[in-house]
Amino acid sequence: MSHNFIHLHAHSEYSLLDGVAKIPAYVGKVKSYGMNSAALTDHGVMYGAFEFWQECNYQGIKPIIGCEIYVAERTRFDKTPGIDDKRYHLTLLAKNKEGYHNLLKLVSHAFMEGFYYKPRADRELIEKYGKGLIALSGCLGSNFNKYLMAGDEQKAIKWIKFLQSSVDDVYIELQRNGIKESEDLVEKQIEIANKLKLPYVATCDTHYIEKEDHKVQEIVWCISDGKKLEDPARRQYSSTEFYIKSQDQLFELFPDYPEALENTQKLAD
Repeated sequence: MSHNFIHLHAHSEYSLLDGVAKIPAYVGKVKSYGMNSAALTDHGVMYGAFEFWQECNYQGIKPIIGCEIYVAERTRFDKTPGIDDKRYHLTLLAKNKEGYHNLLKLVSHAFMEGFYYKPRADRELIEKYGKGLIALSGCLGSNFNKYLMAGDEQKAIKWIKFLQSSVDDVYIELQRNGIKESEDLVEKQIEIANKLKLPYVATCDTHYIEKEDHKVQEIVWCISDGKKLEDPARRQYSSTEFYIKSQDQLFELFPDYPEALENTQKLAD
């Protein structure tokens, strides 16, 4: 059975020392699944945006330019050790040309003014450059989900309302990626989406093309962290599900919320 689904949260090798997917392979993979669009949301950077746009046009796929930005704990100007090395994730997508230019400005300011271990934006930048942007509530590393995991639903809702007042559109992001915490949050995420009358979308937070490529990502992490593969203390995920899945695979993951898949196509259109 064929279903509609578009990857809206995807990393390439331009997510330095984290993602390992090459852009031509990513675009080719989604095209092989019959998908008519795809997004690129590298960590904190837009280095791959032009290559992605070119490759999508070459292969006949509609590109959605985005970025998974880092959001500072306080402001982008605060850089106190032990406090401001904490940061959150937020998935942003350019809705139109204005949104693309605003995303470029936002990411540039995050580098020039907010760099502290990573390029960090803050509420001020999101408010200032939110026009033409779509926000997805994010992965486990997002403000929204960190608040939910801490049991602070009101703070999570307050964050979403801030996004609603700052960007053009907000979607609650759902993930079932083999990590228990993600699965445990889905019901509460849906509840909040319904309470705020917001649409929700499923994403995969992909970092590699094929499932077996997780081994390559582990090597890249070792390079990043200065560790060896045989080191039991090295960074590891409890899941190997961050690869490019087909529409049917996603519908097997979300049989209870088919709208989460259908809404990805509506967003892309």
